Amino acid sequence: MEDNSDEISIDLSNISLTTDSDNEIDFNFPYENPYPAQKRLMNFVYEQLLKTQTMIDKNKAIETCKVHLVESPTGTGKTLSLLCSILTFLCKVRNEQATHEETKEIEEDDFFKNLRKNIQKAEQKQLEKKTKASKDGDHEEKKKIFGILENTRKLIQASTQKRPKVSQPETTLSIEEDLFIIKDDTFGFHPDVEVSIPNLKKESELLANLLKFDHSNNFRAKKSKNSSIRGPSRIIYACRTHSQIAQVISELNKIPNLSKDLLVVPISSRKFTCANKEVCGDSESSLSAELINDRCKDKLECNKCLYNQIGQYQPEALASKIAESTTKETPKVMDIEDIVKEGKSSVSCPYFAIKYLTEDADMVILPYQAIPHLDIVKDAVILFDEAHNIFDAFNQMSHCSLSMKGPSSFQEVIISLKSYLDKYHRRLAPETQKILLQLLLFTNSILHYLKSQLEKEVPKIGKFVDISQVVLYITTHWQDSVEEVRKYLPDMQDLESFQEIMDKDTEHNAVFLPNVTNWIQFLEKNDVIRRISGFYRNLKEKQAKTSSKKIPNRIDRSLLYTFKDFLAKFNQLDVDARFLLKTSSCAEIPNIEISNFNLNQFRPFRDIMKHARDVIFASGTLKPIEDFKTLLNFFSKEKPSEVSHFSCDHIIPQANLRCETILKYPKSEPEFNFSFKSRFSETQVYNLGVFLNDLPKILRETQQNPIENKGIVVFFQSYSFKQFIISKFTELGTFEAKIDDQKLAIFEEKPGENVEKLMERYTKCVQDQSQEKDSILFCVIGGKLSEGINFSDNLARAIVVVGLPYPNRNTIEMQDKSDFYVEACCWKAINQSIGRGIRHIDDFANIYLVDERFKNKETLKKNLPNWIYKSLCI
Repeated sequence: MEDNSDEISIDLSNISLTTDSDNEIDFNFPYENPYPAQKRLMNFVYEQLLKTQTMIDKNKAIETCKVHLVESPTGTGKTLSLLCSILTFLCKVRNEQATHEETKEIEEDDFFKNLRKNIQKAEQKQLEKKTKASKDGDHEEKKKIFGILENTRKLIQASTQKRPKVSQPETTLSIEEDLFIIKDDTFGFHPDVEVSIPNLKKESELLANLLKFDHSNNFRAKKSKNSSIRGPSRIIYACRTHSQIAQVISELNKIPNLSKDLLVVPISSRKFTCANKEVCGDSESSLSAELINDRCKDKLECNKCLYNQIGQYQPEALASKIAESTTKETPKVMDIEDIVKEGKSSVSCPYFAIKYLTEDADMVILPYQAIPHLDIVKDAVILFDEAHNIFDAFNQMSHCSLSMKGPSSFQEVIISLKSYLDKYHRRLAPETQKILLQLLLFTNSILHYLKSQLEKEVPKIGKFVDISQVVLYITTHWQDSVEEVRKYLPDMQDLESFQEIMDKDTEHNAVFLPNVTNWIQFLEKNDVIRRISGFYRNLKEKQAKTSSKKIPNRIDRSLLYTFKDFLAKFNQLDVDARFLLKTSSCAEIPNIEISNFNLNQFRPFRDIMKHARDVIFASGTLKPIEDFKTLLNFFSKEKPSEVSHFSCDHIIPQANLRCETILKYPKSEPEFNFSFKSRFSETQVYNLGVFLNDLPKILRETQQNPIENKGIVVFFQSYSFKQFIISKFTELGTFEAKIDDQKLAIFEEKPGENVEKLMERYTKCVQDQSQEKDSILFCVIGGKLSEGINFSDNLARAIVVVGLPYPNRNTIEMQDKSDFYVEACCWKAINQSIGRGIRHIDDFANIYLVDERFKNKETLKKNLPNWIYKSLCI
C-alpha cells in the first residue's frame, strides 16, 4: 500500500483478535491473572458486540439496538474489564476495515493506482508548501486578511451612517449595549439601509475561507467510510459524574496497547473545560453553566478571548496535541484536567479543542447530561456506567419548570421581552419584531392561564393537565393578550409592522401552535437568548446599583433557556406528556408553578434506542431488573429489541461478608417497623439505640478478624427521620449518652453539605489510633454518601440500613406509578447503600437490615444482589 499522509493505520500486531472458541481471546488485561469474574465479563461483552457486528456483516437488518445488562459488584475491576472488552472489539473491527482496504487497493488496475499515487503526491507537496509558508510567515495572506477586515469595517461604518431617519431620535447605545442587538440574516441591519449588503457578505465569506482550518492532516480519521465492513461509528462511555471521567481515563491508561493510535476524547461543558478566568471565574466561584456559556460567547463575538483569537488556530493546535498523545512511544490519554492544564500553558481553548475532535473520535468519555445534546450516537456502541438510576437521571435532565411570579417566572420573561423591545425595537428587522411580539403574546396568555388555575384552587399535591388543554386556553384567549400587549408597548404603536402583526394575530388566534418550531429555531439562532438575557441582566445590575441590591449569578441568564425548553414541550404531544401544576406561596403571596412531566419514564431513551447499535447498561447491581425489561417492552411496540444479561459474584471469599436481618432487638422486644405510620414509636427508637450500642460487641463475635477503631455506617430513610432519631436518642439517653465513652458520632446534616470535608472528618476519626473508640457515621439513603463514596477497609466494617426507603405514594408524581416501580425505587436505593462497604478482594464487612419487612426471603432473593443474598442470615 502506498504511503498516505492523511491516514494513520492502527498497529494491532501485538493484539490477539481470534474468535476461535478453542483459543482464548487476548484482551490485553494489564495484570497477569485476571479474576474469573473479570474474564467472564470481558468475554460476555466482546461476544455480544461481535454478534451485532456479524449480523451487520451479513447484511441482516438491525431493527433496533441490542441491549446488554452487565452486573459486576463494585470492587471487582468492572471499569477496567469493560474497557478491555470494548476496545478489543473496536480494534478488531478497525483492523479488519484496514485489511479490507489494503486488499481492495491491491486488486485495483494500474491506472487507478497511478492516479491515486499522483493525487497523494500532489497533496503531500501542497501540505509541505503550506507547512513551510506557515513557518516562514505568510505575509501576503495576512495582508489579505487585514484588507478584508478593513473593508468589512468600512462597509459596517457606511451602513450605520446611511441609516434612515426615524420619527423619534435614536437612543445612543454604548458598545456593550450594541452587543445585545439581535442579528438577522442580513447582519442585523434594517433592510432599508442603502448599503451593498451582498458585498459585505462576500467579504465575510472570503475571510471565513482564508481562516478555515484544514482538519484532515491534523486529526486521525481511522474510520474508513468507504469500507464494506460497517463497524461502529465510535464507543461512547457515559459516566454518572464528571469526576468519574478521570477515573475511567486512569483505567484506560493501564492498557496502552489498546488505546495506542485511538483518538480518545473526554467531553465536558465549558464549566469544567474553560481556561479563561474572566469567563469561568476562579476555583471558589460557583457560576452557573448558562452564565459561563454566555460569557464565553460574549468574548468570542468581540474577539477578546486570549485563548481563541481569530486566525491564531489556538484550539486547533491544542486539538492536535490531544490527538497525538496516544501516538507516542508511551501513549497516554489526556483527561479533562490534563487538557485544561495544557490549554492554560499554551494559551489555547480546551473547550473548542475538544469540540473539534469529537466527530472523528474513536471513543468519547462524557457525563450522562451531554448525550442528549450530541449528534454522534448514530451507529455507536453506548455504555452507561453506574446505570442503576439511569432513567431517573435522564428524566431529571429533561425537566423544566416556571412559576407565575418570582425570579424564574413567566412574569419575569414578559418583563425581559418588553424591556428589550422598548430599547431596541427600532433597530430590529420586521421578522425579528414579529417573533418577539408573538413570544410576548404567548407568555402573556400562559400567565393568564396560570391565574385562572390559581382561582380554581389547585389541590395541595398538585394536578396534571393535558397539554391540549393549555393549547385550547391560549388559542381562545389570544385576543385578550393582544389588547394587553398593545398597552405594554406604546412606543411601537406607530410602526406599520407592529399594527400588521397585531392585526394578523388577532384574526388568526391559533397562531401560536404552528409557530412553536419557528420560535425555538429563532431563539437558538444568532444567540438570541444570550443577547436578550445579557441585556436584561445588564439592566437589572444598573437598577441594583441605586438600590444596593446584589444580583445573583444565576438570575435571568438561565430564565430564557428554561423558557425555550418549556416551549419545546408543546412539540412533544405524545399520549404520556403532561403539565404538572403546583401551588406555593412566598411571603403569603399565592403562586403557581407549571412543569413538564412524562408518565413514561423511558421516553427520553427513544432516540438513543433508535440510532445506537448496542447499548450496555453496567452497574454493581441493576436489581430489581424489571425496569430494564419494561424499557424493552416499551420499545418493542415500535421495533423488536433483544437483550442479554450478565451477572457475577464478588471476588471476595464468601466468609468476608455477612448479611443479617434484624427483625427485633433485644429478642424479647416487639419487631421493628419503620414504616411511616409507626416509625415514631419511642419504644423501637429506644431499642434501635440499644442495638447500635451493642454492635461493636456483635462485630467482635461474628467477624473473623475483629479489630478496634472501626467505622460503622448507618443509613436512614430520610434527613427528617434521621434528625428525629438523633434527637430521640438524646432525649431517651439510649445512645447519645455513651458517645463520648465508646463512639465518635458524625452526621450527614443536609443535602448540600460538603461531602469531601465530611469524609475527611470521618476518616480522621477512624484512623486516629490515640482514640480507642469506634466511629459511627449517620447517613441518608439517596444522599450524597450513599452513592459514589468508597467506605473501604476500616471505614465500614458494618453497614446498617434502618427501614425501607419507599417513595411517598401520596405525591402526585407517584400516584400513577405501578407497585413494581415503587418497589424498584426502594430496593435500588438500598442496594447502592449496602454496596459501599466491600471495595477489594481482602475487604470484609457485615450488613444489617433493620426492619421486620426484611423477613420475606423471596423478596430478598428477588431484589438483593446475588453475591449479598448468598451471605444472608435470617
